[in-house]
Parts: sequence; C-alpha cells; structure tokens
Amino acid sequence: MSELLKLKEQAHDQCVLWVQQKIDILQQSIRQTRQSASAETKSSMGDKYETAQAMLHLEKEKYQSQLQQVLKLERVLHQISISANHTKIDLGSFLDTDQGYFYLSIAAGELPLGQTSFIAISPASPLGLEFKQAAVDTPFNFRGRSYLIHQFC
Repeated sequence: MSELLKLKEQAHDQCVLWVQQKIDILQQSIRQTRQSASAETKSSMGDKYETAQAMLHLEKEKYQSQLQQVLKLERVLHQISISANHTKIDLGSFLDTDQGYFYLSIAAGELPLGQTSFIAISPASPLGLEFKQAAVDTPFNFRGRSYLIHQFC
C-alpha cells in the first residue's frame, strides 16, 4: 500500500503543478491585457479607442474569471490530506483500476506520473460519483466501459 501512497503524493504534486501553471499563464495574460490597454491610450483617439478599450476590458474580465476558477481548484487541492489512507472512496482518493490510475481531486484530465499517467477527476463528476459508490474488486460499467478498482488509498 505504501507504493500506492507514494504514487498518490506524486499525483497530488502534478495537480498542484498543473494548477500553478494555469495561474501563471492567466496572470501573465491579465498583465499583457493591461499593458495593451495602456499602450492603446497613448496611440488611439475617438471611437476606435473606445472600442479597443471595451474589447480589452472584456478580455481582462474573461481572464480574471478563469483565474478565479483555477484558484478554486487550488483551494480544493489544499483541502486534501495527501498522507490520508482512505477507507472510503472520496475527495483525495487515489485509485488503481484496470483502466489505469485515477485521482479524485480536480478536473485536470490526464497528467504524467513517472513512466505512466493518471487521470485527475472531480469527485463530483459523473465518473467520480460512480467511483465513490463502487467497491474494490467489484466491476461496474460506466458509459459502455467496465471499471474494476484493484485498490485505493
């Protein structure tokens, strides 16, 4: 079981890295939008200026909204106790299945894990909800695919 716990820690680290990369990209995009707005004030006049400012404002709002969503994901990751060995599948559970590894944490998709990969999914997602109801060594079907949980932590 300690090997699975080690994989869980690595998976968690990958999720944190994924979120931090998203935060960095969005913060850079917000900075660039602000710089563009500032440059636009120096070089434009009239209706063209107002249209450009409005478009830049909308773009900045879009990035800020996306940033808020990613910051929520970061908060979810901070709620997870990495060293917890779960007795029930829930937020923070790392699953070894016949379909690969799954980490019930955030919806980040497939991420690298050493020589293999894992899928980070939300426990509130349809598959996450199925996993939460499943039992070890008891197969279940989800959207035409069979899943069997070998072990989890």
